[in-house]
Amino acid sequence: DMSRGSNTYVGKLRSNFLGTKFTIYDSQPPHSGAIASTSRAGRRVGAKQVSPRVPAGSYNIAHIGYELNVLGTRGPRRMQCIMHSIPASAVQPGGSAPTPVEPS
Repeated sequence: DMSRGSNTYVGKLRSNFLGTKFTIYDSQPPHSGAIASTSRAGRRVGAKQVSPRVPAGSYNIAHIGYELNVLGTRGPRRMQCIMHSIPASAVQPGGSAPTPVEPS
C-alpha cells in the first residue's frame, strides 16, 4: 500500500533536472523542534519563473544523490543518502544508530 494513509508512506520525492539529486519531503515534522522549509526557490525557464511544487509546511527529511561514472547513466553509480533525523522507533533493541537517539 503506497497511499498517504499507509504506515509505509515516507513523503514526496522531488528530483533535479538531471535526476541525480533527490529530496524527500513530508508534511509532518520529523521531531518537535523541526522548522518547515521556507525556501521555495524557483528556476527560470525561458522568461518565466517556475517554482517547485512542494506544499507549504513541508519538511525536508532526506537527500539522495547519485554520482555518474565514466559510462554516464549506464552502469553502476555511487549513491549517497542523508536522513536528517532517524526516529528512535526505527532503532531496534541492541542495534546502533549513527546519531544519538536520546537527548544529551
